[in-house]
Amino acid sequence: MGAAAKAAKPFIFRTRTIILQMSYVITGSPGTGKHSIAGIVSGRTGLPIIDINRAAAKAGIVRDGEVDTGLLPRIVDARRPSIILGHLAPHAVLPEMARFIKRAVVLRRSPYELESVYESRRYPRRKALDNLGAEILDVVYAEAVDAFGDATVQVDTTGGSPAHNAGKVMRAMAGGTSGSVDWLGTVQARGQMGRFFELNK
Repeated sequence: MGAAAKAAKPFIFRTRTIILQMSYVITGSPGTGKHSIAGIVSGRTGLPIIDINRAAAKAGIVRDGEVDTGLLPRIVDARRPSIILGHLAPHAVLPEMARFIKRAVVLRRSPYELESVYESRRYPRRKALDNLGAEILDVVYAEAVDAFGDATVQVDTTGGSPAHNAGKVMRAMAGGTSGSVDWLGTVQARGQMGRFFELNK
C-alpha cells in the first residue's frame, strides 16, 4: 500500500476519528511539551510534522534570533495534511488557509511548573517573565482563537507525562471538548502576581 493510500484512511482513537486528510496545529508557550507530544502523535497517526522554527531557519527568515512572522505563510502549506508545530503557528497560516486546519490544539501548563522549566533551561529572567506572563494571560490561546476560531481547543499538560498528554491531545484532535484554564485566577488567588510580573516597572 502506498503512502497516499495509507494517509487517506482515518485514524480511530478510542472510538473517535482523526481525519488524516486535514492538518492539525499543536501550539503553546515554550515548555508546555509541544515537541515531545507532537512526536508521539505523529508516530501514532503517520502525520508528518512541520516544525515552524526549523522551517524558518532553513528558509533563512530568522533575523537576530527572531522569526520574521510576516514571511511564515510562504513556507507553511496547511493544504498538505500535517501537524503544524510551534508557538508561532497562529502566524503561519493565512486566513484563507485556516479552513484546512481541523483542530488547533493549544498546550497549557501551570506557570509554577513552567518557572522550573525555564530555570532548568537557564532562560534570562526577562525572557522567563515574558513567557510566564504570556501563559498566564492566555496570549498564545487568544492568538490561536483569532487565527483558527472554533477549531481551537486547549489541553492542560500540567503534571502529565508526554505519553499521557499525547493521549489528551489526540482526543482533542478527534473532536474532544476544550479544557478550562485560568492561571491568572490561580496566581491572583495566591497573591503572587509579583512573582510573575514586574508590577513596579
